[in-house]
Amino acid sequence: MIAHLDGVHETVDYRKDTSLRFYDNTDYEEYPVHWHTCVEIIMPVKGDYRLTINGTQTVLQPDDILIVCPGVLHHLYACSGERYILQAELTKLYSSSSLSSAISMIYPGIVITRQHCPDIYSRTYQLMTEIVSEYFSIPPMLFYDSAIYARMTEIFILAARSYSSVDTVSENETKQKEYIDTFTQICCYIDEHCSEDISLDDAAKMSGFSKYYFNRLFKRFTSKTYYRYLNQKRIEKAEQMLSSTEMSITEIGAQCGYSSMPSFIRMFKIMHGCTPTQFRDMRE
Repeated sequence: MIAHLDGVHETVDYRKDTSLRFYDNTDYEEYPVHWHTCVEIIMPVKGDYRLTINGTQTVLQPDDILIVCPGVLHHLYACSGERYILQAELTKLYSSSSLSSAISMIYPGIVITRQHCPDIYSRTYQLMTEIVSEYFSIPPMLFYDSAIYARMTEIFILAARSYSSVDTVSENETKQKEYIDTFTQICCYIDEHCSEDISLDDAAKMSGFSKYYFNRLFKRFTSKTYYRYLNQKRIEKAEQMLSSTEMSITEIGAQCGYSSMPSFIRMFKIMHGCTPTQFRDMRE
């Protein structure tokens, strides 16, 4: 299934004239630790599927749905059975900053199952089956790639909303929408300005809440503390620069908002289990 692997970086072999590749995979084959710039959605059809994502092992059962975010190291083990594997570049979708924030909420990935996500599972499963029909239709349906991206966008939104528990603190539908709009805007702002010195006080002022109430609501909305989310965005930016530039580790740390190298290295290791130098070496 992996056509081009340089170290641990996979270059995906997309279908002609698209940024999509869908596999109906039945191969008993191991795919070693790798990463790619695209998102990957895996759904076993027959048999369990064992994998490691960002160092955490998991086993998917038939009809479970796993979303692996771009840039995340993962390892797929040899398993008998059948599974659908969808890979899609998201560059075009990232023109929507709110969608970028939604994907950040589920980073490094999320498993959607009947048991753990009953509120969104049926619709997500339906969207996946529609994607299968669109991709494998013969002859291809008009605008099938756009139809697939539309369904993927809905999957990401459903996953992010399910991951967020903001509804547990809202008093009514109007208040819930206000919370969602407020925190989506703040997450978009952080995504774009993460290298700047945005303190908790600054973010709280943007929201109009007190610092303590803001921190509590932010964690319920994103499942992360404010500083955890900020550091995640900074490290994601560092990953891209480590992979695509020849800048020194010190320069990258500074451009990603870290005034001291020890702080940058410590946070990178917390997020990835390796230092920035080791991360860059793995991609060479």
